[in-house]
Amino acid sequence: MKPSHIFTNKASNGANELKELMNLKKIKTMGSKFKGNPTKTVINWGSVDLPNEILKSKVLNHPDKIRKSSNKLEFFVTISRSKYPDIIPPFTVDKQKVFEWLKKGHWVVARTVLNGSGGKGVVMIHKDDTDVKIPEAPLYVLYIPKHEEYRVHIVNKKVIAVQRKTLSSKVDHKAEVNWKIRNLENGFIYQRSNVNPDQQVLDVAIKAMEVLGLDFGGVDVVWGKNDKRAYVLEINTAPGLQGTTVEDYKKAFEGSVV
Repeated sequence: MKPSHIFTNKASNGANELKELMNLKKIKTMGSKFKGNPTKTVINWGSVDLPNEILKSKVLNHPDKIRKSSNKLEFFVTISRSKYPDIIPPFTVDKQKVFEWLKKGHWVVARTVLNGSGGKGVVMIHKDDTDVKIPEAPLYVLYIPKHEEYRVHIVNKKVIAVQRKTLSSKVDHKAEVNWKIRNLENGFIYQRSNVNPDQQVLDVAIKAMEVLGLDFGGVDVVWGKNDKRAYVLEINTAPGLQGTTVEDYKKAFEGSVV
């Protein structure tokens, strides 16, 4: 059923781009006159709470699914207990395990904020740091040295677009770039042209979406530099969209029954 409405409770360029291109009606967060029913399909763009009226309709990405995927710890635990436990990096909530990783020379990612985005709450730890101190955090993830990092866009269990995170040509002093955290804040952008990841990258992205029960999303996947394996880091249920990627979502939403 073709979507007719979109809902988001946060500022989102991706949601706005999609709304304009698909001619969707945006449901207000307050004072909405929207009346839900099973004949309407609503795209839920990253919201963990929906008004009851919206839930009377068919919702793409149910808020319960988004809540589970947006909480980093719950995301890792859910996949670790699924039939695909090896598609994510090793993780722990135990500082003793972190010490063991550090002693072996590994880097560790401390997630001090479970629902953060854009690198918020991410602290990199390594034993060579002076007076290394493990910060208090609800989640620690073993850092996987990566050759490449991708965002795999999926709608209805199908890959519709793949982007590679690459350093912007506008960035100066490349020697000072933080290659471990590849986000917009550190000067990285999403490249569409000449992106040809190993099939395993696409496979693990699809598996992660299956486990979380999501209808659509942008899956962040790294390709291990040493072991030549793909690992899922997270799923974005309100991914940034622009250019041809917006077109890809439009075609996928309009051309398939999700």
